[in-house]
Amino acid sequence: MTEETAQTILRLNRETYEKIAPEFHKARNVLWDDFSIFDPYVKEGMRILDIGCGSARLFRYLSDKGVSYVGIDQNRYLIDRARERYPDGTFIQGDILELDKIPELSGQSFDCVFCISLLSHIPSHEYRRYVLGSMRTYARSTGMLLMLNWNLWRPGIRPGWRQKNIWTGNLQRLFLETDLWAIRYVVPERKIGLRDVMAWWGDSYQGSPLYYRAFSTGELKKLCRSVGFGDVTSFYVRRGKRAFWWNGRTIATIARMTPIPVTASAPASQKAVVPVPSAA
Repeated sequence: MTEETAQTILRLNRETYEKIAPEFHKARNVLWDDFSIFDPYVKEGMRILDIGCGSARLFRYLSDKGVSYVGIDQNRYLIDRARERYPDGTFIQGDILELDKIPELSGQSFDCVFCISLLSHIPSHEYRRYVLGSMRTYARSTGMLLMLNWNLWRPGIRPGWRQKNIWTGNLQRLFLETDLWAIRYVVPERKIGLRDVMAWWGDSYQGSPLYYRAFSTGELKKLCRSVGFGDVTSFYVRRGKRAFWWNGRTIATIARMTPIPVTASAPASQKAVVPVPSAA
């Protein structure tokens, strides 16, 4: 994927979330049962950083665990609603591509860095590595990255084309006319890869498009290891229990830290490429 296409997708996702934020907030009132997969890893007294916190459902899950919580999201509406709903939490508006420019995070480190349903919205291998590398800098030497991403390999259950999975996404690419695709999804079909899925949020066929990456467990493990995480586990989850690729709703990833020596001869696989976000 080219830098231009990646920038277009980042802008598209940001604009879509700005548009759907009120509806998105209302739809996030139910506690996600897949969070329970992280129960063995969250301990009392831990410092938690939640990247892409949205309406802060994760804070609700953590509220009785005796942890110190900081949530980051770029959407002002969702941050404001999170502050209203959970006044005991700390919520900061900030761009995940510019975490180092958030003054409240300067010099901070955390026992667990959570990333829930966010990385799959990040286009291109280079940007995904950059985002993971940025999050890694805020994990303590004994810290962890805990992620959930949508499993887009699971066959869908919704009627028609309203499927958020790789099968329906690629069928649309085969049969949808080029002009109609452009109207629905903005990004030209030929400029995204076979594991890149364009879908939409809500009931409309157009107006709220979003980009998703159809991750496999293997790809997620490789990404985490490429930025310096050592012990990485990734598996499919359904209702808070381990599942298979054909029925798991999400993919859970648990990545533990491994220090990287700061030397000129560091392996190329451990050097995250740093994209330069455009001014748009």
